Amino acid sequence: MKKIFCIVLAAALLMLSACAKTIPQTDLVYGIYCPEESVQTYPKLYLKESGEFTFSYEGFGGSSERGTYSVEENLLKLTCEDGEKVFFFEINKDYLTFEADGSSPVVQQEGVTPVVDGTKFLIRHEVDN
Repeated sequence: MKKIFCIVLAAALLMLSACAKTIPQTDLVYGIYCPEESVQTYPKLYLKESGEFTFSYEGFGGSSERGTYSVEENLLKLTCEDGEKVFFFEINKDYLTFEADGSSPVVQQEGVTPVVDGTKFLIRHEVDN
């Protein structure tokens, strides 16, 4: 009887300690994200609830990618329509962080806020669609 009690007690303690661990934030806010330091409208990332995205990293008429996204743990993966380009962002509680490692190159013109490893994108406009 003591063995069963000890086993149940040990299992309960393990479950409690697992619940105390920090779970990464994976809930995305749908809407438009822009770099933290950007005073311009570009670059911007638009995430739709439908699982589609638009990633515009140059001004009007410049480079823009479209496609679908997926989430694994705290990593957002953008897969472009061409099937060749992918971009990764770490999902944080209040922002997304661009992960250059594994991402396709982001080639931009001068005068636009650069998208480099660690660039923080903050939500600027939430949408409900």
